Amino acid sequence: MAEDNILTINKIRNEEFNNKSTMIKTLRTLYILMAFALLPAFAAAQGKTYFVAHEAIGKADGSTWENAMTLTNALNTAKANDEIWVMGYKDEGNIKFYFVPDKAGYTLKSGVKLYGGFKGGETSIDEREVIDNKAYRMVYRTVLSGDIGKNDALDATNLIFPGNVTRTDNATHVLTLQMTPDQTNINNWETVVDGVTIAGGHAENGQGGGIFVTGNNNNGGRYILRRCFFIGNYAAEGGALYVASTVKNVGGTC
Repeated sequence: MAEDNILTINKIRNEEFNNKSTMIKTLRTLYILMAFALLPAFAAAQGKTYFVAHEAIGKADGSTWENAMTLTNALNTAKANDEIWVMGYKDEGNIKFYFVPDKAGYTLKSGVKLYGGFKGGETSIDEREVIDNKAYRMVYRTVLSGDIGKNDALDATNLIFPGNVTRTDNATHVLTLQMTPDQTNINNWETVVDGVTIAGGHAENGQGGGIFVTGNNNNGGRYILRRCFFIGNYAAEGGALYVASTVKNVGGTC
């Protein structure tokens, strides 16, 4: 009888041990599955960085500085919470602008961050070189220009006013910030323009020759303009910058 009881107790203990082992294995499996399930969300939260040069080089997919893509392709490809790093120029004898492709100019999507002032090769936005330790005085200047024909003439007679015929082909807006969130901006990421010079916009009968901020971002993130310069932009309203009344969630400006 005693032996039967001992055998029964051992059997129960073995069953309990097996049940615990099974439970532990099950929990491990669940943890692994959860980790894999969270990987896409984690990757999405981090966003991508697209590298831009004046001309596409290498694979031209924007994955590295050595495979930099054009600014137009980067703006078309980037989604909310992605970053676009744009190479600038340093030598006054080798000025390189990013000329807009058409009258509509460039468009930055809601939630995308656009950074200028790079030499090329940086791995952090904090590595951008500045003069006299002043963040706004970048050594490498990234200039977005609305001068499609590359023929703007500025002198005592031909200024930026409508009478300057060299500007009739210029973009209405050099850069448009489209603040209406889309399905890729569900986390309300900020839309950022940082370290960029905006030049040559010409909205003769409109608003925002330089930067035009538009869209309805009541359910989206704010916009931030930081360390930007505006040169030679014209408009009936807001030559350098115009913010449409539909844009409510406002961030900082230059």
